[in-house]
Amino acid sequence: MIKRRGRPPKAVTVTPNWEDLCKKLQEALERQIDENEQLEKQRDLLSSNVLKLMGVVEYLERKNGNN
Repeated sequence: MIKRRGRPPKAVTVTPNWEDLCKKLQEALERQIDENEQLEKQRDLLSSNVLKLMGVVEYLERKNGNN
């Protein structure tokens, strides 16, 4: 084992680039907002389709119940 003499090495301090971090955060938020909007459109379409299918099911149940 090698023993070192003298002071231990100094820790390196990294100063964050706040402008770059803010820009990356803004871009990530914009992507998330876009994704959420797409998901909301899909949800609305699915809800509409479910309501239509429920109407078809009710119609078929009434039709079969009358025969």
